[in-house]
Amino acid sequence: MDSSIKITEEFWGKAARGKMRGDYPVHWLESPLVLRHCVNPRISGNPEVGWLEWVKREVILAEASAGFVLGCGGGTLERKAAELGICRRFCCVDISPQAVEVARALAARQGWSGFRYEACDANTLTLEPDSFDLILADMALHHVSELEHLLDQFRLALKPNGWLVLNEFVGPDRFQWSDLQLSLATRAIRSLPFRLRRNRDIRTWKRFAKPWVWRAKRWTPEKMARVDPSESVRSSEIPRLVAERFAVQSRIGYGGTLLALILNNIVGNFTDAPEDIRILKELAADEDRRMREGSLPSNYALIVARRE
Repeated sequence: MDSSIKITEEFWGKAARGKMRGDYPVHWLESPLVLRHCVNPRISGNPEVGWLEWVKREVILAEASAGFVLGCGGGTLERKAAELGICRRFCCVDISPQAVEVARALAARQGWSGFRYEACDANTLTLEPDSFDLILADMALHHVSELEHLLDQFRLALKPNGWLVLNEFVGPDRFQWSDLQLSLATRAIRSLPFRLRRNRDIRTWKRFAKPWVWRAKRWTPEKMARVDPSESVRSSEIPRLVAERFAVQSRIGYGGTLLALILNNIVGNFTDAPEDIRILKELAADEDRRMREGSLPSNYALIVARRE
């Protein structure tokens, strides 16, 4: 097995096991507070309506008969989609066999029987023609290097007028943040009360060695590749390559250009106390303003497309 694939398998297997243990949030999109006050209003206009609920209400009005999930991880996406009545039969894949086992175990525990799981590398995935009404990917496509191949397979596998729904990071490859992003995010971090800057890194030793967060960081592409060779390998190309193969119905940018950097490893410190919510909303308002002005793009987007 290629060493980079092995590293990626182990990395995401560990992440899936962490979800099964119920670790506190460290990534900005893992926080219900951030979703409610910063993300959902940008996508749906309603703090209580997330991206998948919005898709159900506005796009996929009738239940799909067969769906596919890319990068299922611990299985949260397909279980949520089934609960919402979007689709109850899914073929789900992930590069990590450990993640697949976690997803399978949690599905069985919750009584879902319509999910089929397989561990495979998305870069070499092959799908049967006209197999699915719906393909879902939640923060998975930006881990794929062979984007042209995979998107061609998606187009082949979708039935005519089938839906492709991507909730994705579409920012700079290998997380190569701009100097402006780093400067603004670091300034925001240092403006936060000390109680909100406690390091919640998933690695216990890191929390003890560096208990406080002081600045936003930009690792070199080489270091990023050593930690996870698949991380944001061609993320910036996703919107263009999707538009070349599908009819894009909606593309909703919802930020993360500053918030993801500011809240990394500290978002678990925020509570629903009024002061914490006020701070979150102020951070989001600053990001909104800069995106409106055009000084910063949106690093995250919900893309809804159709096979015509």
